[in-house]
Amino acid sequence: MRAILAHAPRPPCAKMPPMLFLLLHTLLVLGVGGRILLRDDLNPDARMAWLATIIVLPYLGCVLYLLFGEVTVGRYVLRREQRTADFMAARLAGHPAAREVLGDAADTARMIAPAWLPAFGYAASINGVHPVPGNHGELMANGAAARERMLADMDAAEREINVLYYIWLNDETGTRTAHALMRAAQRGVTCRAMVDGLGSRAFIHSPLWRQMREAGVQTAIALPFGNLLKVLLTSRIDLRNHRKITLIDGSITYVGSQNCADEAFRVKAKYAPWVDVMLRVRGRVVSQMQWLFASDWMQTTGQSFDPFQPLAAPVADGFPAVVTAMGPTERPLATPQLLSVLIAAARSELTISTPYFVPDATVLEACAPPPGAACGSP
Repeated sequence: MRAILAHAPRPPCAKMPPMLFLLLHTLLVLGVGGRILLRDDLNPDARMAWLATIIVLPYLGCVLYLLFGEVTVGRYVLRREQRTADFMAARLAGHPAAREVLGDAADTARMIAPAWLPAFGYAASINGVHPVPGNHGELMANGAAARERMLADMDAAEREINVLYYIWLNDETGTRTAHALMRAAQRGVTCRAMVDGLGSRAFIHSPLWRQMREAGVQTAIALPFGNLLKVLLTSRIDLRNHRKITLIDGSITYVGSQNCADEAFRVKAKYAPWVDVMLRVRGRVVSQMQWLFASDWMQTTGQSFDPFQPLAAPVADGFPAVVTAMGPTERPLATPQLLSVLIAAARSELTISTPYFVPDATVLEACAPPPGAACGSP
C-alpha cells in the first residue's frame, strides 16, 4: 500500500511551485481589481463591494465579476445593434413623418410646464426622441381588465399586430393571446410576435409557439441561447429584453408592467397574485412605440418594415408624451438619472410603485426629504 501511494500521481496544483502559484494569484486579483478601479460607470458603493468581494473571496469573486460585473451583452449584439441604429436613422432621414413622430426640441418648451422641462429634456437626450402632443391614456382597472381589452382590440385589428414580451407563459393568458394572433393572421392581418430567449424559454419550445408560426404569425426570439457557453463567456446572461409592447394597427399600444401571463404567474407562484399597472394609449406617441418595436425586430431578425404606415393620428385635447428606451446598449446609468430628475421635479407628492426597489445612491439622495420635512412610503 505504501508503494502504491508513493507512486500515485500528485494533483496538478501540487506540482505548481509556490512562487508561481502566488504570482498567478496576485495577477488575477490585481487584474480584476484594476479593471474595477478603472471603470468610470461604477458608483463608489458598487466599486467597494466588488473590491471587498475580490479580496475576501478572490476566486469566487472573480468568477462572479466575470459573469455579472460587466454591463455588456457581447460584441456581436452591440455591433448588430449599431448596424440597426444606423439603418433606421438613414431610413428616417427625409421620411415625411419624421418630425411628427420624433418631435422637435423647439416644440417641447411650448408643450411642457417649466417645472417638468428638465425631465423631458433628459428623456429626449437618451434616444433623440422628443415629446409629441395629442395622446390619450386610459388606466386599466386591473390585469384582467387590461387583458380582456387587449384581446378585444386584437380581434378588431384590421392591418397589423406587433407584440414583444419578456415572459410569455403557456397558461390561460398566453394561450388566449396566441389564439388571438392566429385568428388575426388567418384573416389577413400581419402579425409579429417576439419574446426573450430566457424569460420565455419554456414557451418557445411549446407546441403553441409552433402552431403560431404555422398559422402565419411571424415569430422571433430576442437574445437566444444558441450556445450557452458562448453567452456566458462573452456577455451577461441576466441582461435581457424586458420590454412589454403590444401594438395594434399602429394606433393603440398598451404600456405597463404586464407580461403575457396570468396573475398567478406560474413561474413565481409564491409571489402571486402579480399586480400590474397598465395603460391603454392612443395618439402620436404610439408611432414612437412602433418605431422602437421595429428597431428591436430588425436587430433580432434582420428584417425591416415601415413603422409609420399608417401614422398614428393625434387625439384632440390630448397630453404630450414621449417613449424612452433604456437598456445595456444605451447610455449607462440613464435610468437612475432620469428617475432622479423626475423626483426632483415633484412639488407636492411623490408615489413610487414597484416590485423591485433597488435604488442606487443617486435615486436615494433624490428621494431624501429636505431637513424637517416628513417622509413616508407605502
